Amino acid sequence: GWFEGERIRDGVQGWFPCSHVREIVNSHVIARNLRQRYRLLMLSRQYLEEQYKAQVAQSKK
Repeated sequence: GWFEGERIRDGVQGWFPCSHVREIVNSHVIARNLRQRYRLLMLSRQYLEEQYKAQVAQSKK
């Protein structure tokens, strides 16, 4: 069979063969994974903003 779902790590959505995935049913594990994803997204955003600011400052020289 197939599942429709989302990979938490990067938000990719689609259909997955049941034999290649595990459904997370524990609400604590789901919450922990979502917190980790949020932290990663915020750190990535911060890094990209810093890179952009440095690039803008460099181009003004």
